Amino acid sequence: MSETLFWVAVACCAIAQTFIVRSALKPNRADVQDGVPLPSRPSEIAWTIVPGIVLVVVFVLTWRAMHEQATAGEHRPAPAGALALAAPSLR
Repeated sequence: MSETLFWVAVACCAIAQTFIVRSALKPNRADVQDGVPLPSRPSEIAWTIVPGIVLVVVFVLTWRAMHEQATAGEHRPAPAGALALAAPSLR
């Protein structure tokens, strides 16, 4: 179930990112008002591509974490200090 949900999220984000990049590459200048400054084209493209690259990195790390846990076959114990940080009232 989690793998299916992961791939649905990847597909949705890929479709959305495709349309975002497409709109940055082919902007519609018909609705531009006088006196409103336009962003430079390179900065506009960078602000659409950089988040896409970060999103790919997040998906790769998530996929690896999902498969490391599945191949381990059991839940990995939390580090000793994590319990103290997570629940100080249990001391």
